[in-house]
Amino acid sequence: MPFTQRSIYQSFRNLVLRGLQQLGARLRSLPQEVVPLAERALSSEGNLITLLKEIYARPLDSVRTRIHGNLHLGQVLHTGKDFLFIDFEGEPHRPYGERRLRRAPLGDVAGMLRSLEHVSHAALLREQQKQSVTSEKQLDLASWSRYWREWIATIYFHAYRTRLAGTKIIPPNDAGVRALLNALLIENAFTELRVQIESPNPCLGLPLTSILAVLERSEKQHQEARSQ
Repeated sequence: MPFTQRSIYQSFRNLVLRGLQQLGARLRSLPQEVVPLAERALSSEGNLITLLKEIYARPLDSVRTRIHGNLHLGQVLHTGKDFLFIDFEGEPHRPYGERRLRRAPLGDVAGMLRSLEHVSHAALLREQQKQSVTSEKQLDLASWSRYWREWIATIYFHAYRTRLAGTKIIPPNDAGVRALLNALLIENAFTELRVQIESPNPCLGLPLTSILAVLERSEKQHQEARSQ
């Protein structure tokens, strides 16, 4: 298990370093509103690596298994009485061999949490594009969007942990869950960042915001742990 955890760390570290390198190379050509976010991400390289190192700071004591691999709200259908999950081919930007690897089930949870970010971001953007609200109202909408996202994510994750408590699906302690989930959220956001950087019309605001949010939340978690 320690070897596996270090292997996961090395894989995530390489993804982050490549993403930051690509971001730095594109910095001068980015839209002006994205530049501050990009600069904050670039200056946070050390903090990102420190966060990822928590993966092997302790035994995680959880299994790796076959997972969906590309889980988001668009892959969940409501029949009226139940929910169906579709498209189990995994992340289309990953090589097929990599998609077949066993992974931490929390990887799918990270995908759903980031999907909630996409939903709130899309709803906010749609309202802003109407150009029918004042700047003050837009700030209020942004606050409510963040509030909705954080509470829905909290409810979803609490239900997931409650249902799987006592199993090997997730680490048995808060520190292990926090370390693994934060790392998987970083992996998810950097995967999206690299895809966007390589696209003809990159949209970098959301993945950059997600990366910085994980860092801020991780620092807050550490402060709370130290104060206890």
